[in-house]
Amino acid sequence: MACDLSDPSIMRAYEEIISMQDTTNWLILGYHGTRNKISLYSKGSGGLDEFGQNLREEILYAFLRIDDKFVFLTDVQRARGLVHGRVVAALFKMHQMQIRASTREEVSEVKMRLKLLDELPNVSSSFERDQNHENPQIILPPDNNESEQQIKDNYNGTSGLDELRQNLKEEVLYGFLRIENRFVLITYVSEQVSGVRRARALVHGRAVGALFKQAHQIQINASNASDLAEDKVRSKLKLSSSDDRPSSPSPQRQQTLRQNTLPSSPKSPNASESDASDLTPYNINGSENARREAEKAAREDAEREKLEREAQRRDAEKIAQELEKRRAFEETERKKQEALENQKKEKALAEAKAKSEAEKKVREEAEKKRNEELRSKFAELEKSGKVLLDGYITVQGGGVYFWKRRYFELRGQTLYLFRDSTDKLPISKLELDSDVSGVSDAQSEVLILNSFKVDFRSTEPYYFFSDDRKTKESFVQAIARYVK
Repeated sequence: MACDLSDPSIMRAYEEIISMQDTTNWLILGYHGTRNKISLYSKGSGGLDEFGQNLREEILYAFLRIDDKFVFLTDVQRARGLVHGRVVAALFKMHQMQIRASTREEVSEVKMRLKLLDELPNVSSSFERDQNHENPQIILPPDNNESEQQIKDNYNGTSGLDELRQNLKEEVLYGFLRIENRFVLITYVSEQVSGVRRARALVHGRAVGALFKQAHQIQINASNASDLAEDKVRSKLKLSSSDDRPSSPSPQRQQTLRQNTLPSSPKSPNASESDASDLTPYNINGSENARREAEKAAREDAEREKLEREAQRRDAEKIAQELEKRRAFEETERKKQEALENQKKEKALAEAKAKSEAEKKVREEAEKKRNEELRSKFAELEKSGKVLLDGYITVQGGGVYFWKRRYFELRGQTLYLFRDSTDKLPISKLELDSDVSGVSDAQSEVLILNSFKVDFRSTEPYYFFSDDRKTKESFVQAIARYVK
């Protein structure tokens, strides 16, 4: 099953995409109603959104540039798409990934970018990693335009969490910052963001997390500025590092330990033995107190960490429950909307069907009335011996296998054929009475509009086609009167 890819516009569009210098970033190929000839349908520079608007319900092939990667798309719903797809893929040698799809939903922007992220983990984005960045950075998806999916560097600074909180906006944001020698990735989804955009934030959050995966030690999800208070962030940082290093006493506990373990002051030359005897128990008790204080501090720190982990778990469960409730509500609303839409469609279909049946009934009654009038008219003309029907018609038969345009007269029970309307003598005639065995439509047989066939008992069939449908119906109605 060979295919023709000779359309020169295909290679021109392909070279525009791979050149990286032109704005063209997608093209679509199709058959244009042919069997094997593939040609360019459309191309554009509007990215995945514009590409999706140009898809059609047929076998298509596409080549796209997403960021700096090339993707080949083919239809797998039909066998021809599979066979020819290999030939087209060989033509587009630069593609790094092939996506096979059978529905429009499979080539949505979210699904295609997720496939890129899964299969090409090193795919670059519209923003670049900067591991040497010394300052907090907020990265913003442009949520004012739902169709745009590019994430851009929106702000960076040097003043830490206070400055970062001052630059938060009521939308979806991604932040990356350094606190002392620790790195934090923040996903901020404002409480005013809709459910659809929240879902998009989850999808894009995976890409941002993958981008910073070599640097950040903890990821924080937040929905308001208070979630990013410095004490909360530092507390979470401490929790994230508890598995890497043993917990240590707080600074206050360390100061107490240092005081309790300080060596006693040098004994004065004038000091008495009783003084020395008093100091010895003090030193012993001081060491014991220091050990107890250290154990107590460790227990308190461990208890505090346990309480903080429990609080974090409860917060996570609460967020998960809220998300589940919101998802259930949105799913219920979606089903209600779908039910309403289905009711409207069913009602419209029922009305259209009733209207179509009524129109069909009117047409059938009109046709029946017209046929009765024709039969009555033909019967009267036949009795009087006048011409029942005349005009031009194209005929094939009687041993002649070429179409001939003839002027005809149906008089009585005989069909006369003339070369022209001015001729006095016919060149042939067909006796219809008792010899016609059937009249049928011949369009599927001779592939000509307004064609029909008349079968005779004594000779081979004749084929006719008229200039218009009305002439055909009148001719067929007149000849059908003689079918026996």
